[in-house]
Amino acid sequence: MQEIVDKICDCTDKLEQKRLELEGLVARRAAVVAELDSVVPEADAFREALVKVFHRRIKRSKKKAGGVDDEYDSEEEDDDDEMGG
Repeated sequence: MQEIVDKICDCTDKLEQKRLELEGLVARRAAVVAELDSVVPEADAFREALVKVFHRRIKRSKKKAGGVDDEYDSEEEDDDDEMGG
């Protein structure tokens, strides 16, 4: 019975650490978004494309058995054609 209580306490501690980490990341992201808004004005012709790239999520692959990992795979691979590059 004590083992279960100890595991619950450990999980609760880990959950609290993750919650604090998440709060820090949310605050950091908000600061970066605010900086993006201050650097790229609403009237900028490239704002939409820049915001789209900014919000794109990068899918990182896990390391393979040989210890080599892929750099990254973007969610949308054909974005270069849309941006004229």
